Amino acid sequence: MSDCHAEAVEAFFRGELDPEESARVAAHVEVCRSCKEEMAWLEREKRVFSARGAAFPPPPPFEAVLARARASEKVRPIAKAPRSRAKARGRQHPVFKWAGPGFVLAAAAALLVLLAWPREEAPPLTAEPSAPAHEDARAGETCYACASAIVPSAEPEPESEEPYGCMSRSCVTCSEDGPQEE
Repeated sequence: MSDCHAEAVEAFFRGELDPEESARVAAHVEVCRSCKEEMAWLEREKRVFSARGAAFPPPPPFEAVLARARASEKVRPIAKAPRSRAKARGRQHPVFKWAGPGFVLAAAAALLVLLAWPREEAPPLTAEPSAPAHEDARAGETCYACASAIVPSAEPEPESEEPYGCMSRSCVTCSEDGPQEE
C-alpha cells in the first residue's frame, strides 16, 4: 500500500476486508508510520466510545414504557367549550376588535392611492439651453430671464457672470444702458 488510503486502514480495523486484502493492509500498517498512527487512533476512539456507552443503561422495552404510561393515565373530565373565543381569552375591548382588520384596510387604501397617483415625468436633460440665447434671438422675442422684449444688436454679447438674470445688452430690461437703437 504505497499510497496509504485511510479508508482501507479503517475497513481493516472494522474487519470489513477479505482475508487476502486484510493481510496486505496488515503488512503495510507494520511498516508505515502514518497508517500505524491511524490504527492507534482508531483503537483509542473505540475505547472511549465503548466506555461512554457503558455509562448509560440500556433503554427499557417499548411495551413496558407504554404499559406504565397507560397505568398512570388519569381520566380528566372535559371542560365545556366557551361560547366564543373572546370569552375564552377574557374580555376584549371593542376598539381592539377592529384594529387588525382596520389596519389592513388602511394599508391597502394607502397602497392604492400611491399606485394611482399621477406621476410627472422630468424633462430630459440636454446640454443645450432650452431658451434661445440673446445673440440668436430675433426682434420681438422674449427674454426668459426677465420676461421682457429682446432688441437685436449687431455686436455679440459678452458672457454673463451674473448667476440670475440675463444681463444682456439685447434685452430691454437687463441692459445697463437701456433699450438699444439700431
